[in-house]
Amino acid sequence: MKPNEKQIQQGDTLFFNRVQKLPVGCKKRDSRTIALGEHTGHHHTFAEGVAIMDAPDGRVFVINESESDVPLSHQEHNVTTFKPGIPYEFGNVREKDWFADMVRPVTD
Repeated sequence: MKPNEKQIQQGDTLFFNRVQKLPVGCKKRDSRTIALGEHTGHHHTFAEGVAIMDAPDGRVFVINESESDVPLSHQEHNVTTFKPGIPYEFGNVREKDWFADMVRPVTD
């Protein structure tokens, strides 16, 4: 993590406060679901007020466009809230398999 970088985690999802503003060319998704469970069908979904933005370089960003905190919910995790106006870069938790000497994303 970079100095002064804030990180939010909910299960296998990570959000990093790395940017001051969104990159040029981002496109807003129609869905408020940021991640779907590959095996369980569970999902990480925001309430109204959050924009999920896809950047041209493949990165995904989340920004709370409302004037109050917005929750991120999941069937098996505590609700996590996002403050207004702060852009976060989305990513997944990764784990190291020391026997296979590889890093892979955590999936549910």
